[in-house]
Amino acid sequence: MEKSKKPFRLFLTLLMILTACSIQKTNAQTKSENKQTIAQAVREALSNQAFTIHVEQMYPQNGRARSLNSYFSLEIRNDTVFSNLPYFGVAYSAVLGSSKGLVFDATLSDLEIIPQKKGKTKVQFTTKNEEDVYTYTITLWENGSANIYVQPMRRQSISYLGRLEQ
Repeated sequence: MEKSKKPFRLFLTLLMILTACSIQKTNAQTKSENKQTIAQAVREALSNQAFTIHVEQMYPQNGRARSLNSYFSLEIRNDTVFSNLPYFGVAYSAVLGSSKGLVFDATLSDLEIIPQKKGKTKVQFTTKNEEDVYTYTITLWENGSANIYVQPMRRQSISYLGRLEQ
């Protein structure tokens, strides 16, 4: 009776091993497909010049990094920038009234989209509002991660980390 159970146990063990291997292969395929899907979405967003970056952290020039709990974003649509970013930093010249920070909608100029090495792209443009002139430099990776560097003319620079919204 014991001899008849051994082949059955061996068969079950082999079946479990094969199932585990196929599941691992499927997970690897899924991850690869997800990466390709995100990379394609990034390419399309750049070619359409229309994308939104959800900002998760900010890095003032002076001070500590801060995680952002509220929704902040930077959106580019054709020739317009919709900046909804918090600002902490020193102003070099006084702004009359209360400052809006980096919360404004404006036309952008000198837009450049420059492919870089290792799956990243640099997007650079200039814009202005009634308070200041800003140069935005966005580094966007094919995995959807983004770094935004803002250089105002009359204030300290600031950086943000975020992800491309899909």
